[in-house]
Amino acid sequence: MLLFVPDVSMAAYAISQKVDAYVYNAAHTYITLLLLVFLGLFLSVDWLLLVSFI
Repeated sequence: MLLFVPDVSMAAYAISQKVDAYVYNAAHTYITLLLLVFLGLFLSVDWLLLVSFI
């Protein structure tokens, strides 16, 4: 079901294309993925783990 969740990192496009490029690239790196997985496991928050797998 979370497959259909919109990509919120594209919201920065409303500001400018250049800002959106930075935000989009930062949100789609392994660093963000690992941070979400770590927080989901450490804090026992299931939805963070689910979002990190998308």
